[in-house]
Amino acid sequence: MKKVTVIGLGLMGSALAEAFLKKQLAVTVWNRSAARAERLKAQGAHVAATIEEAIAASDVVVVSLSNYAAADEVLGGEATSRALKGKTLIQLSSGTTKDGRDAAEWAQQHGVKYLDGAILAYTQHIGSSAAQILLSGSEEILRQQKELLEVLGTPLFVSESPGGAAALDCAVLISSMCSMMSLFYGIAVCESEGVAAEHLVSLVNAFLPLHGVLNIEMAERIRKDSFGSPQATVRTWAGAAKHFVEIAHENGLPCDVPDMIGGVMERALQEGLGELEISSLIKIMRAKQSQ
Repeated sequence: MKKVTVIGLGLMGSALAEAFLKKQLAVTVWNRSAARAERLKAQGAHVAATIEEAIAASDVVVVSLSNYAAADEVLGGEATSRALKGKTLIQLSSGTTKDGRDAAEWAQQHGVKYLDGAILAYTQHIGSSAAQILLSGSEEILRQQKELLEVLGTPLFVSESPGGAAALDCAVLISSMCSMMSLFYGIAVCESEGVAAEHLVSLVNAFLPLHGVLNIEMAERIRKDSFGSPQATVRTWAGAAKHFVEIAHENGLPCDVPDMIGGVMERALQEGLGELEISSLIKIMRAKQSQ
């Protein structure tokens, strides 16, 4: 029987452990607050008394804590580091790209096989294909643990850089948050002129399939670094963005969203992108290369 240890029994950690238990795996759990383990114990999980006991119970240790600082506090001690040597550590806590790189470096120094991950799902999706498990670092380790990870959802290897999973997770969430905020702001603009929100939602939804096609086209332009022959130039988009700001002022709306968009467009014009296609904005969003 496949053995796995789950460290951290918050909402997500508990969901991970339950998914493993449903597939009849031998699951060991540990949490600083032991009371959280009682429900899993009733489902057949072994509750370890110590973190070292939990690590010793399985060759694969899955970590789901609030952040990497909490993981470092739990796993960074001398005894736990020794216990993890030779085992596979799959880090599914929430963190940054640097957190992932630092954790991978620590794992290498201590002889631990390491995968850094991020979960794109609510707890209710864990155990189904809808749960996207983003993983980065060693593709070979992913191949070794793919069957185990498929118990949780759909594993996706995204990068050899240990920070890749966090980067993609961040990118998806930024896109989602900006989309939601733009919808909320759009509703506020409509309300300021007595336009029902249903009209906006209907039009936005109607454009969703087209946006999917455009996203692919723009990503391809970025890959090829090809921004000529636009159907609408950055300058045209910037003119529309200027109207966003003006409407906000005229109708007494907060200017956070239009100022952000207008600021990006102004930078693009200043950097000579005015006659290029809108995806050329990637040029001002990339990290500055060190000289």
